[in-house]
Amino acid sequence: MKNYEAKMHNTHKIGGLLIAFALVACNSKPEVVEPTLETECPQVASVKTKIVDSDLSGANEDTITISVIGTLMPGDRGLLDVTTKLIDQATLRDRPKVRINIDSNGGALAQGLALRDAVKYYGEDHISILCTTDASSAASFLFATAARRYALPSCGMITHAVSVAHDANVKPDLNMQRDFLKKENMGTQQIRDIYRASLGLTEGCAMFLTRRSDTDLTAYDALKLGFFDAVLEPNGKMT
Repeated sequence: MKNYEAKMHNTHKIGGLLIAFALVACNSKPEVVEPTLETECPQVASVKTKIVDSDLSGANEDTITISVIGTLMPGDRGLLDVTTKLIDQATLRDRPKVRINIDSNGGALAQGLALRDAVKYYGEDHISILCTTDASSAASFLFATAARRYALPSCGMITHAVSVAHDANVKPDLNMQRDFLKKENMGTQQIRDIYRASLGLTEGCAMFLTRRSDTDLTAYDALKLGFFDAVLEPNGKMT
């Protein structure tokens, strides 16, 4: 009788442990694996690079040199002058070569697209672009455009989804919120399409680059993704 009671006690004990284990298993959440640049854009890890002699053609007396510096904002007179000069020069029979130096943290979607349109109108084959320090957000569109695209090793790039700016002192109502969201989704899809069509990125990679949180790219990350043709190195070399 004692042995039977002991067996029953042990059975109840084991059963209780199994029930407790089952409850813990049911309550435990599956581990969430956060996507990374390497998982969503595998070429960043797989593409091999090498050092070669530079093929960057320097500016000469027949070359128009343009600098795009700072935030691309509506009403920016300097940016308007750049786009206007490209459009006006595009109609010349023997239009000169153009070199655009960029150090911009991006800015307004419309201004970035306008500058990209002006480059395309002028003729992508006639333009080379160099990122000196920064080519983020809306400034990155240009590097999905021109035929010759270069960067210094220190150049960085940030990509993200479109965010519609609004007056912080005005609390948006439901209709305004929906309008903001619609504009953001449309703008983000537009950027995503540019990245996919011009750089040949997969949908997953383009979506990762246009997520709401920032994606920081080094010059070499951007090179492997196709934003740059080469990264300039010391002594007339390039990666």
